[in-house]
Formats: sequence, C-alpha cells, structure tokens
Amino acid sequence: MAQNPGTGPLRKVTLLRDGDPSDTIYDEWAGRYEHDLLDEVGYTAHHLAVAALVPMLDDLSAPVVDYGCGTGLVGEALREAGVTTIDGFDHSPGMLAESQRKGLYRTLVEADLTSPTDIPDDAYTAMICVGVMGAGHLTPEHFADLFRTVAPGGPIVLFGNGTPYAEDGYAARFAALDWTIVRTETPNYMAALDRPGALVLGRR
Repeated sequence: MAQNPGTGPLRKVTLLRDGDPSDTIYDEWAGRYEHDLLDEVGYTAHHLAVAALVPMLDDLSAPVVDYGCGTGLVGEALREAGVTTIDGFDHSPGMLAESQRKGLYRTLVEADLTSPTDIPDDAYTAMICVGVMGAGHLTPEHFADLFRTVAPGGPIVLFGNGTPYAEDGYAARFAALDWTIVRTETPNYMAALDRPGALVLGRR
C-alpha cells in the first residue's frame, strides 16, 4: 500500500522501524505538531475515529480512555461530540504538556504503552487510540494489555497508518486478540497527501 511519508518530523515517525523509539521525536515536535498536521497536510484521523466511536456509546458521561492522546486532538473531538469524561495516556511529556493546556481530560498520565500498565481491568466503558499504530509506536500485540482496561462489550476504535496494517499482517494479528472486530475501513486521512489509514472498530 503506497503512501507519502511527508517531510520533517512526520517523515521521521512514518519511517520508524520496529524497536525505534519515537518519544524524543514527539517531544521536539509537540509545539508545531498541530500546525504541521492540521494546517500543512489536512490531518483528519481524529475526526474519523471519533465519528466512528460516538454512535457506539450508550452514555456520553461514562469514562472513555484515549491511549496515545498526544496534544489532545482526539480529546477535543470527543468533547465536541458531547463526551465528558476522558482520561489520556501518552509517552511524550512534550505532547502531554500541550494537551494539559487545553483542560480537556479528567486525568493525563505519562506512560509507555508498549509495557504492561497498572490500570485496573474494566476501568473504562470505551477506548480510542489514534495515530499510534506501527513501528516505533504500538503493534497489535501491545493492545492486549490495553484492551483488558475496557469493560466487557465496550467499544474500541483504533486508527493508524494503513501501510503497516496491510504489509505487516495486522488484520490477522488483531483478530487473535480478546475482542470482536465489528468492521474495518481504509480511508485516506491526510487531505494533502496520499495517506491510507486503517480504522478498526470492535467490542471488548
């Protein structure tokens, strides 16, 4: 699946390989992240993912977790859709600092999501994770620990780069996890680039 890696930090995080760290890149990018994505390449993944999640929610006041929350783009979209209780987790202090300024989240936590967390089982009614799928980020096996934090039957929406999803067998690897996949879509998510995505909706 062809894609345009873009330039600058976007290119760096797009071309990471398995085992490469990404947090330093995001720390350095945090101040310009939204400008570069929204203004320069027309990034829409956060809107697409939230539009998929919200119809699956029975109670907009119930707690939703945003893994890989970054500067809070997903949090903003969730708030605009009426979701009121959101916790955010991210590995980059720089990105979390940008998100903190917006006052969107009940709690913001710095966490390496490639390692098991101490979040209780069934802590959230729903989970959303946008833009952190692929090498140097989260691969399907990392999601097993995150899924257990969602209550049984709770909706889960993932959105990531469609290239590793297609080329690295993510469909079969996700299917092996403890959830039920409802549907998968492959929208382009950067208006200025050829950038295929993978939107995966399921229930715990």
